[in-house]
Order: sequence, then structure tokens, then C-alpha cells
Amino acid sequence: MRKDLNYIVNHVFLPLKLPQKNDSDDAKGASFIEGLRAALKSLQAHIPERERSEWIPCIKMVGNMLELRDQFGGLVAEKMEAMLRKMIDGDILPLHVRSQNAGLIVRKSSDQYSFESFEVSPTTEAVIGTKGRLRRCFPGPAVVIGQDRIADANFLKPLAEYSSNLMPRRLGKFDTELLTGILRAVGQPLDVPRIYKHTRDDVLWKDALKPWRRSPLWLFLRVALQTSLMRNDDEEPHARYKSFMLFFMTHVLQGALEASMPSDTLFS
Repeated sequence: MRKDLNYIVNHVFLPLKLPQKNDSDDAKGASFIEGLRAALKSLQAHIPERERSEWIPCIKMVGNMLELRDQFGGLVAEKMEAMLRKMIDGDILPLHVRSQNAGLIVRKSSDQYSFESFEVSPTTEAVIGTKGRLRRCFPGPAVVIGQDRIADANFLKPLAEYSSNLMPRRLGKFDTELLTGILRAVGQPLDVPRIYKHTRDDVLWKDALKPWRRSPLWLFLRVALQTSLMRNDDEEPHARYKSFMLFFMTHVLQGALEASMPSDTLFS
């Protein structure tokens, strides 16, 4: 658990002393998601009762993400197919396709499903070639399809299998654009609320096969959460998102204190 906490602290806070090689790990990724869900549940006790219902879809969304993952951090096609069938109005299904550095967020609204796709981590070249933060827009293209298509097993099963098994080698944007094209053939382009994020990342590499990069899973979780809060009938979704980020960071720091993490990490 201590190693998982170190991993979370490194990728959330970016302390001065960061690893100099790739530290991605499937179990640590699951701990990241579980930690976020625990903080979302804990938040319920600290906000007015009238606001709690607004966070229920987010708690359910993060739980869906955990349920969809296999032991290697991939997506399970059978579970994805079943969850798409069972989605009700307001449900959110976040799909992080790690092998393609792609994010896909599925939302159920009335008798329609929206599919929002985007590239998760920026390229190494973009990170190295940029001073300060990168300004990025999320999500990318969005498509809406009717509920009747999801009810059609001849469409849903191949869709779930394709989405969970995008080519294991990195092909840039090809596979995600191809998926969007397939959906657009049976649906329509959709204009959705978008967010701009000034993201921090780094490329650290010393005597290692692969460099250290900030967790794409962490960025995916933040995008899924922030875009979902924007869908609520809320006048201040950005303020709610920022307030929760502070709450989550406090939650992580409390765990770090209880685990007696070194002071040079806590106060850097």
C-alpha cells in the first residue's frame, strides 16, 4: 500500500524528486481509481444534503470504471456489453483504452447514447517542446446514436469487442478516429460542452528503457469527472470540480501522514 501511495503522490502533486523511469503498474492504477472513489464517497458527509445527489453519478461512474478493468488494466468486452445494455438515464461509462492512449466517455440521456473520444496523454515531443503547461481541449469528437442501436446485439457486441481490443500497438489517432467514423455512420455528430485544461507533464529518463510520464489514467479521471459535473444543472461546475480536487488532495495527504511518508516528500 505504501508503494501505491507513493505512486499517487508523485502523479497528483509532482513533488521535486520524481522517478527517472516508467513506473506504470496495473495494481497501482486500480488503487488510483479506488482512492478517487473513496474520496467521492467521503465527500458526501461534508456537503449539504441537497447537493449530494449531484455527486451520485460521479461515484457510480468511477465504480463502473473499476468493474470494467481486468487484472492488467484492460477493458473486458463482455462486461462492457452488459453495462451498455443496463445503462439508465444519467449513467456514465468511462473507457480508458490504455493501449491507444485514448479516452471514450459514454453517456446515457433519455433514449440516446453519446460517445465522446479524445487523446489522453500529449506526445512526448509536445511536452518537451513546451515551456510551462500545455493548454488542451476535452473531449474531442462526439457522436450520438439511438437506443435502438444499442439494443441490437449485431451492433453492440462488435462495438464492445472493438472498443476493448483496439490494436495493442500505438497507431496515433487512427483507431480512435476509425471508431468515431463507425459510430458516425449509424449516428450523428454531437456538439457537447468542452473544457480547457492547462496540463502539467514531464519526461524524465535516466538509465531506463522508458521515461517517466505523468499518469494518463489520472488525466482521464479528471476529464471524466469535470465534464460530467458540467452536465449537472449547476451554475458553478468549475468551482465544484476545483473544490473536490482540493478535497481529494487533502484525502491523499492524510493517508500520506498516516503512512509516515518522508517529510522531504510531504513538504516539497
